Amino acid sequence: MATTGSNIRTYLLTKSAITDLIGTRLRPSSLAQTDTLPAMTYQELFTNHSYTLNSAAGIEECWLELVCFASTRTATDNLADVLRQQLQGFRGTAGNVEVISSQLDDSGHGFEVPQDDSDAGKYRATLRFRISVQETIPTF
Repeated sequence: MATTGSNIRTYLLTKSAITDLIGTRLRPSSLAQTDTLPAMTYQELFTNHSYTLNSAAGIEECWLELVCFASTRTATDNLADVLRQQLQGFRGTAGNVEVISSQLDDSGHGFEVPQDDSDAGKYRATLRFRISVQETIPTF
């Protein structure tokens, strides 16, 4: 079963505005050690399932965190804005799910200090989206 996060990854990797910047460097949870910057990660913070009085409603809401990494603050901000433009308010097919709504809840910035005492840290921009998708209703 593909998750909402992996389906959003599939969708984003069809967008040249994204792939022109990161190629396919959009990883679950953490970057690979060999990844060059810029790059992105995604992580599902949690997922809720809606219900009616009698059964599942067929709607899943996922809180999805996407983190943009680059070697400069300007490049990080640029990547984050491109991501926002592709996902904020999106409705339609993503991978094998139908997205009902995609809302940007919050965002923030930071810097990851390198562990090797070099000056090659990573700037990051975090965007958290609330994404609702249709899900199959179980039959008994």
